[in-house]
Amino acid sequence: MATYTAVKKGNYDEGLADLLFGARGECKMEDLESDKDFCVGIFKDGIWESRRNDIGVFSYLKQECDIPYLDTKGEHFFEMSLPSVPYGMALGIVEFFKKIMQIHSGAEAMVQIWWNKSEEKYQLYVPIQRVSGASVKFDHSVELQNDPNMIWAVDIHSHNS
Repeated sequence: MATYTAVKKGNYDEGLADLLFGARGECKMEDLESDKDFCVGIFKDGIWESRRNDIGVFSYLKQECDIPYLDTKGEHFFEMSLPSVPYGMALGIVEFFKKIMQIHSGAEAMVQIWWNKSEEKYQLYVPIQRVSGASVKFDHSVELQNDPNMIWAVDIHSHNS
């Protein structure tokens, strides 16, 4: 049975990290900077994780706990890899939501924004939905989800206010 010594600030046992994460991820103390698919960081306020995918890099608090001998708290961040959604597209979605509210007595609605890798542009998808004043339930597009050329970038939904 392997034994591991305590992790020192800024360092970790690479053998243990390789066993846990392989080449896809790593574990760090008070740091989440990484070019890997994911990184787990131990911070003063808990265990944080960053994830890298086609959309961008996300970090979030995975498990809150106080680690008094550490100094640095983790931070939420998102760094988008894709271009910004075009302003005109965003305005069109807002107008769609307003129209749905007018036609369907204040009902909510949702729109998905997909990135087409080969055309390098966003595409809108409005799924079949069951809407009410308080919720939106929708059917996923299996075709879009299984298309390796498409990246599901954004879900956006309205509120009836």
